[in-house]
Amino acid sequence: MKERFSQGDLIRISELQQEIYGIRQGFSFVTEFYFELKILWEELETYMPIPCCSCRVKCSCAAMRNARHFYTLNHAKRFLTGLNENFSVVKSQILLMDPLPSMNRIFSMV
Repeated sequence: MKERFSQGDLIRISELQQEIYGIRQGFSFVTEFYFELKILWEELETYMPIPCCSCRVKCSCAAMRNARHFYTLNHAKRFLTGLNENFSVVKSQILLMDPLPSMNRIFSMV
């Protein structure tokens, strides 16, 4: 049963990823654009959740931390690249920050 219905999930995952990478701010306000992306990200996460460590002993490797970092990095890049050109200075400044701020902080900076 899982195998049969998971095929529909793959189609929806593909559609969500296309929407996420195709969306642009355009004539929308930044808040509208951000919340559109946020809704798509949340739906995608229901199909493809961020992995969590289930070890009995706390892991000492940074694999889960790195996975979450790349997840956040992808969201930040997608949000910033979808913004209109009049935000180019802010986008550059944010992308040069090390470490990269959280998505909430990035949103408030824009």
